[in-house]
Amino acid sequence: MTKQYMPSGSMCVECTRRHENCGDLPFDTMRVIEKMDNLCVVKCTGYKKGNPNVISEIDIQDMKPESLDAAYERKAINEGWEFTPAFKENVHQIRPIANNLVPVWNLVMADMVERNATGIAKYGMPLQPFNGRDVLLDAYEEALDLTVYLRSALYEKDGK
Repeated sequence: MTKQYMPSGSMCVECTRRHENCGDLPFDTMRVIEKMDNLCVVKCTGYKKGNPNVISEIDIQDMKPESLDAAYERKAINEGWEFTPAFKENVHQIRPIANNLVPVWNLVMADMVERNATGIAKYGMPLQPFNGRDVLLDAYEEALDLTVYLRSALYEKDGK
């Protein structure tokens, strides 16, 4: 199994180069800070600290403030003021950063094939409509479980 390397995502969010394609950086020579199977998360040597709250032209492109207050808030953010934005148009996520890792869709499709096989092994058949179960209730209960797992992951990530 070939090892794959990727930078810590939290570093990318703050990096002044976050809109550049960093795929040509030698991640395999950088210090590994976390290992997960064949994936190594590294401390990027190309990292240049910036302010993650600064909204660049690439981030906003055609996004126009809905009010004068939102425009003033955006100006303050871009001037380096640090605060939690009050206007939804000033809260942003960066564009995805390209890398050479496996697409998540491929992982999900493989998981679905495996999950189908697990269901067949457990119930003797694949999931089918009109199978006598309340599928809406089953899905709702699964969504509740998912919500708990997501909240737990957020707490583990941010400590709150």
